[in-house]
Amino acid sequence: MGEVDIAIVGCVEQLISEKEWYYVRGEADDLFTWHKSRTARGNTVAYLGCKMSLWGDISGYLVRALQEMSKAKCILYIGKTGTLSPDHTPNQTLATGDASCMNGALIKWSNPLKPFIPYSDAIREGVHTTVSSPLVESQAWVEEWQPKCTWVDCEVGHMADAARERGTSFGYLHIVSDRVTDWYPQDLTNEHSLEVTEQRGILFAEIRKVIDRSTAPFNSPGRSALSPNDEAAVPASGTVPTVAALFPAVAIVI
Repeated sequence: MGEVDIAIVGCVEQLISEKEWYYVRGEADDLFTWHKSRTARGNTVAYLGCKMSLWGDISGYLVRALQEMSKAKCILYIGKTGTLSPDHTPNQTLATGDASCMNGALIKWSNPLKPFIPYSDAIREGVHTTVSSPLVESQAWVEEWQPKCTWVDCEVGHMADAARERGTSFGYLHIVSDRVTDWYPQDLTNEHSLEVTEQRGILFAEIRKVIDRSTAPFNSPGRSALSPNDEAAVPASGTVPTVAALFPAVAIVI
């Protein structure tokens, strides 16, 4: 895939399904596929898709591979999470945060998406917990962790920890897929139903809006990337925060 400034991993096919994908060996049955673009400032962004699910600590190894092989400076993870709060409705809520409990430790980081939370009414912040498997989510487990955390999955802590090892920026923006505290008619058993698919389509549009908002001062309307010849026309950042402004040394644009 080559070097990139920012890599977006996870459920990326719903974000840029109209784009051309590239494969490792040029074959449609390859495990990994990606779409790369270049910004007006000459930086690169890659949407990296994988045909297998990112599960558990393998997600941390993916971060390390992107650091080593692609020199990624920022990694964003788009995925799914369960919630321990009855206040959050599955498939109508987006989750993010800057802390995850894993193996008895609290991992904290600076969330590069935090300035853009106000641009979507669907986003909620909370402390995350990383588990080894959904099978640990018993009633006793819920009673222990519900007062401490809002989100749960098997990957975020591993990815954040790996990102910290080399000072790579990391953030996640997840669709709340199920509620582990009580029964709700939508959960992981019926997530492919038409109703859930339509609701998640709305949330993916919200995710796309957040990404677009973060690049608004740098990209022209309706364009995913600018050519080097357009750089002179790029306006100043103004008062709108951007990912590039948060990382001036990198000057990256999603």
